[in-house]
Amino acid sequence: MGVSSPAFGVKKPRKAEVNFCPSFLPGETPDSMEQIRVSLLSEIKKKNNEQTVCAEFARITTVALISKFFSKLDEHTPSLLRIFAKRGGAQGQRIRKLLVPLTQCDCINVKRECVLKALFVYLNEDPDNLIKECMMQIFPVLKLHSKKW
Repeated sequence: MGVSSPAFGVKKPRKAEVNFCPSFLPGETPDSMEQIRVSLLSEIKKKNNEQTVCAEFARITTVALISKFFSKLDEHTPSLLRIFAKRGGAQGQRIRKLLVPLTQCDCINVKRECVLKALFVYLNEDPDNLIKECMMQIFPVLKLHSKKW
């Protein structure tokens, strides 16, 4: 390249060297971008952990964990619904409120979500804190239904 070349004064990048780093999006700062990066890394670790647990369970028992869990949940759903119907008081009202979507939708995923949430209320636990993250990872479609509650 000669002096008359358009790229005369431009340094050639070395291997794995970046010449251009775009500026942050409007409203973003280095701190906010770091928080996003950390949250993404934690999500990846959670997903990898879930896969590890399922793989270890399958290795030990030669059974797929999630499919076995849901098949047994589906098997016990009618008896759980009978138990929930007998529950009275404030707890019974909360359970009946959680089971309302069963009458509106015939989807198996909605049925599973309702039964699991009602089971947590039956066990005096807060269903929102216990299964929110898990359900959103397994069933992203259920985000629409969980906003109604």
